[in-house]
Amino acid sequence: MTSATRFIAIATLLTVSATTAQAQSAGAFSLELRGGAGVPTSELGSRDLNPGVNLEFTANLQVMPRLNLYAGWDWANFALKQDLGSYSDVEDTGYAFGARFFTPSLGPVTPWLRAGGVYDHIEVEGDADTDALSADHTLGWEAGAGAAIALGESWSLLPGVRYRSFSPELDVLGGEMDMNYVTFDIGIAKTFGGRSVAAIRHR
Repeated sequence: MTSATRFIAIATLLTVSATTAQAQSAGAFSLELRGGAGVPTSELGSRDLNPGVNLEFTANLQVMPRLNLYAGWDWANFALKQDLGSYSDVEDTGYAFGARFFTPSLGPVTPWLRAGGVYDHIEVEGDADTDALSADHTLGWEAGAGAAIALGESWSLLPGVRYRSFSPELDVLGGEMDMNYVTFDIGIAKTFGGRSVAAIRHR
């Protein structure tokens, strides 16, 4: 684990600890589903990846008027530009956690910033007769930005862009390497126990 990923993990834990006491009185809980496209920004070892697709499901807890904590599961799939024998795809699965900050609204739009950690691993997959090659889970980081658009009192639309980075290790691809990509996606969130942050900002 690098010093950067240690810092992210410690900072996230401190944020959770510092805000837990406020959670009971802070506000709402929401569930969010995101999906879109992923664009690699570097080779994976010595292999180029094509753009792919991504999906994420997260739970969000409002701990301050403009601050949510999130934790969830994520998935992305990228095709190798050149097959590696019988292997043709790289699948990234794991977990995301961190904080999202909502800025003051700009008309009907509430901008947000998101930062935190990922705990992901990759599998290199091929045809049905080929066993997948798997790397262990690795701690990394992510950062993103976007906007929240209220769809009534409890639903929100959240388009955004994120950068994700971690360093899996898989011998067939050259040992330790960097997995870096940008996602362009959109989320839809349902809020329970209160109004969505977007709806609050727009009132």
